Amino acid sequence: RRPIKRNVEVLKIISKNKNNQIFLVSSRFSFLSKRTEQWLKHYGMKKFFKELYFNYENHQPHEFKYQKIKNLKLDYYIDDDLDLLTYLASKKLASKLFWLNSKLFLTKKRIPKNIILVHNLSEILVHIKNDK
Repeated sequence: RRPIKRNVEVLKIISKNKNNQIFLVSSRFSFLSKRTEQWLKHYGMKKFFKELYFNYENHQPHEFKYQKIKNLKLDYYIDDDLDLLTYLASKKLASKLFWLNSKLFLTKKRIPKNIILVHNLSEILVHIKNDK
């Protein structure tokens, strides 16, 4: 699918600040590697990220992301998968966790207190600025 224009604009803003380092951590399996590379090239997305990490060794997605986030010592982590974020929240990472939910989807699940709900990336800018 196509990137969301508003979110790409926010990536531009965040990546222009040299104090920010943005990493892409994706649990995409190896059979999607060619399609993933084509998508990144077609939309020119690589330029926003310091490093890109993919699960091309086919580990369990939640474990792959947990290990990368932990090893990179990320200040912030954004994902649209609430189950994954709930797992990460239980691991007591130092990272601030954001649930990107653009559809204003409401869930009957209890959202852990250390997960912040945002509807688009621009809402994250407030958190980044307030933490500096």
